[in-house]
Amino acid sequence: MKRRTIILSLTLGLALPIGSVAEPTISTWFRVRDLNEARYNHTATLLLNGRVLVAGGFNGTSETRSAELFHQGDWLLTGDLAQARQSHSATLLQDGTVLVSGGLANGATLASAELFDSSLETWSGTGNLNLGRVGHTATLLLDLRVLVVGGFDGTGQTASAELYDPSTGLWTLTGSLETAREKHTATLLNDGRVLVAGGLGALGDLASAELYNPATGTWSFAPNMAQARREHTATRLHNGRVLVVAGINEAVLLETAEAYDPARNIWSPAQPLAARRRQHTATALFDGAVLIVGGEGARGELSKAEEFHERDRQWTKAGRTVDAVRLHTTTLLSGGDVLVAGGLQGDEALAASETGTQ
Repeated sequence: MKRRTIILSLTLGLALPIGSVAEPTISTWFRVRDLNEARYNHTATLLLNGRVLVAGGFNGTSETRSAELFHQGDWLLTGDLAQARQSHSATLLQDGTVLVSGGLANGATLASAELFDSSLETWSGTGNLNLGRVGHTATLLLDLRVLVVGGFDGTGQTASAELYDPSTGLWTLTGSLETAREKHTATLLNDGRVLVAGGLGALGDLASAELYNPATGTWSFAPNMAQARREHTATRLHNGRVLVVAGINEAVLLETAEAYDPARNIWSPAQPLAARRRQHTATALFDGAVLIVGGEGARGELSKAEEFHERDRQWTKAGRTVDAVRLHTTTLLSGGDVLVAGGLQGDEALAASETGTQ
């Protein structure tokens, strides 16, 4: 296939050379077997054995305790969570277990946490968070602890952060954010710090960003993003920068993107998406591309997928998913395909799943 040559514009603060338009890593989407239970606001985690664990979520009527494993193109029910929950976090630990924490059930924020043992396919409790929270983030640090940040505690946005130590199973409070927030993003940087960006604060959507230093347990402000946003995504690129994409600013859907450079401590504009969206997913692919799938657009859920290519610093079309969906999960499989599971379409919780391939 011919590759056309164009002159690229300024993005990420750098002049781009003349180059070839990148071709998408993912371009074709295929339906696979449905989940056993429809769900959105669930989590999906790639296990060390190559299976994908989907846990919890809202099934259209209530929060669910059910969990499923994707294996060889099929979904197999596995042990149930002890606590039904949605909008929780799930973190793969070094030993292969999965830590699920917080979330929402029957309108109440949860402080409980559970561990999934992939060899036994069972869940066990592992102490409670110091604060019930939903809309928080959970990040595995280089020292193998898990940093849980912010969220909604039942009365408002919280600035609190805490650490889970897998060696002891204990939760301990650490330094608080400078600004309380929920629906933000948290990204582990190459140097071990964590970048928290955007989200919803007490006075509205936030442009502010903060950096957590695990050596001192303290937060410091990073420069503000160019645009306040929540329900966006943030993805660490191969070059160490963090790409923030789309979201919503008050009532305005965004198509804008920007990148944080930890070495220079600055934000730079990136090329905008073709479609405005929020509640989408962003998946870092093996070749360095970032795949954006689904989300809510100006006229409902989106099926158009897009890819950002780090080398060319541009977006390309990545085909159309079978289902237009939001509040779904997207998981990079060990073979390079991408699995989309569940989600919300209109008012309907979906059990549908599909894979994307080149």
